[in-house]
Amino acid sequence: MTGVLTLAGSLTTPAAAMSEPAITSQTASVDLTAVSHATRSGADTARLDPVARKAVDQHVQEQAADNRLLPESDVSVALVDNPLSGGKIGLVWERGSAPARLDVFRAARADGSTVDEGLAAAFTETGASEPAAHGNGFGYSPGINPAGNMYLYSDGCRTIFFVPDYAANRDHKTTTCFQKWAEHGTDQWIYNRWAEFLQGNPSDTLLDHARTVDFTIRSRPWAGQESKVNRISTWTPLGGGKSCSEVLNFSLTLGSVGLSVPVHQCETRTSLANATAKSMGVDWDGSTSSQLFLDFGLGLHAANSTVVPVYADYVWAEVQHCEDSDCLVGAWHSQYLTWRESGW
Repeated sequence: MTGVLTLAGSLTTPAAAMSEPAITSQTASVDLTAVSHATRSGADTARLDPVARKAVDQHVQEQAADNRLLPESDVSVALVDNPLSGGKIGLVWERGSAPARLDVFRAARADGSTVDEGLAAAFTETGASEPAAHGNGFGYSPGINPAGNMYLYSDGCRTIFFVPDYAANRDHKTTTCFQKWAEHGTDQWIYNRWAEFLQGNPSDTLLDHARTVDFTIRSRPWAGQESKVNRISTWTPLGGGKSCSEVLNFSLTLGSVGLSVPVHQCETRTSLANATAKSMGVDWDGSTSSQLFLDFGLGLHAANSTVVPVYADYVWAEVQHCEDSDCLVGAWHSQYLTWRESGW
């Protein structure tokens, strides 16, 4: 369940969540028939234009760097028209999932000075079961040392790019990954989730400044399939830690089985476990221009020994920036970035 989104504009929250309320807004849905007609296999070199070829290559190379070998034949790519801006929307996804909904929106702020343009994409599984795992140990926080009969049921990553609201030498980027571990013949599962966020640096660092002040990841039972999860029984991390660069291994144990989950230790990190909602998340608040990492492990019991629990993932980040004289008076402007699965 992996995808890459290349956006023609910045991705923001709806107007109600902006620090400056929007006075006008437009929304439009991309025709999924157009996506289907534009879809090409990553291995179909002869029919891929340079933009699509670069997107496929980057995704495959990023996964290879994480020791997750992904054949191009498992990758699909599509370039479709943005119905609001007239630009292009680029999508790359892996076997086992497909675009389920693409929404574009544009909002003019109250002072009329800027226009935010964004896209929200949802993917859905294409079969009754998830795709087979491509490999073990493919990221910076995969589960390790499974005990008992615990085995890797499925895994996946997605990379999403967001265009900054300011002139930058690279896009904002987040990569979000999951692992789903199971014990043979029981109702016991472990959901392992991690993500990173890297903001786009301003092109002129002498006049312009940017900082990430919020990064949050969450997971909860897929909407409409909450009954597949009986309860959550254990999770990590329990709270804040030390340094975001320090990683410690935490053990999740369910009866005779378990798994070690590497977790980054951030003192500005808050655990968002919710036993009632059967959900888990981690929130980081601070101020940095460096790369951020968040991760957690969630031990849970399915409804019975034959049910496969399905979780929906969510990513949120806030990047603040100021330009030239605005920086002198501390006038920071916020850009809100979000991505969520269709089951959220």
